[in-house]
Amino acid sequence: MTARRVITAGVLACCTTGCRPTDHTNAHNTARPPSSVEHPVHEETLPQVRLSPQAIARLRVEQSTVRASSVAATRLVGGEVIIPPGRTLVVTAPVAGEVRLATSAALAPGASVRRGEPLFRLAALAPT
Repeated sequence: MTARRVITAGVLACCTTGCRPTDHTNAHNTARPPSSVEHPVHEETLPQVRLSPQAIARLRVEQSTVRASSVAATRLVGGEVIIPPGRTLVVTAPVAGEVRLATSAALAPGASVRRGEPLFRLAALAPT
C-alpha cells in the first residue's frame, strides 16, 4: 500500500508542476517578428496600364456582363509535380488545357509508377 501512495504522490507532483503560470511577456517583447515589409506600396500608387485598341484586339481581351449561373464543379489551376530533391523536372504544355488522370483510378501519394506509364492527359481547350 505504501508503494502505491508513493507512486500516486509522484504522479500528482509531476502533473502539478506543469500547471504553474509562466511569464511569457518578456519572450514576446524581445522576439523579432518572423517577417516585415521594408517599403510598402499602397494600391493607389501602383502604375496603371492602358491598352490601345490594337493591343486589345491582338490580346483578344473581351468584356462581358457578370451574371449568376450554374457552372461545372471544376477549377483550372497551375501546378507543380513534386519530385525528390536533385531530380526536378519542369513540365510545360504547348497549349491551354485541363489536366486529367490518364486512368480511372487515382494514384495514392507515394505510389510506384513505371517509366513511360501515362499518369495524366492534357485535354486542350478550344480557342475562343
